[in-house]
Amino acid sequence: MAREDRESLEAQPSPNVRPAAGRAGRASSGAAGERTHAAGGSARPGIGLGTLDAIFGLHIGLAHSAIMQEFKRSVELPLTPKQASLLWLADEMPGVAQADVARLLLVDRATMLGITNNLVRRELLERRRSPQGGRRIGLHLTPAGEAMLVRTRDAVARHEASVKGRFTEEELRVTIGVLKKLHGVG
Repeated sequence: MAREDRESLEAQPSPNVRPAAGRAGRASSGAAGERTHAAGGSARPGIGLGTLDAIFGLHIGLAHSAIMQEFKRSVELPLTPKQASLLWLADEMPGVAQADVARLLLVDRATMLGITNNLVRRELLERRRSPQGGRRIGLHLTPAGEAMLVRTRDAVARHEASVKGRFTEEELRVTIGVLKKLHGVG
């Protein structure tokens, strides 16, 4: 949906949200109590967010869900976003440790073990002992993993263009800055 259409929807009072009855911590009647919600560019029929509309984390979660649903619909890859990220990082940092990737992607070690095991089982990734010795095991792409990564990068580029196309350059710069601040990179 075009930005103008979203702004038009957001400017209209939602028929699904009733003004609060004036209880403590809730919006009062009037413009503050009349809210709409657009996920993926369209209002959800039959239900409104009410006072949840003011919860920042909820909007972050809804945005994440909308992007992941669109990714699954539009990107025809036999990979999850986390699996794709692991292949991408193993290509850019050959020999990277599984634990380091887990910390970088904010994934617990047990989940990262499952993601890695899946990719190793599918012969897209392999574990190798570090040339520096010790117990360190590094992750490396296999030839099949390299081929899958070529497909992945192309599919992700198309998906990113679709998502980013909804924003101006300034909106993207600010949004990415805010998101980095939230997850600890910025």
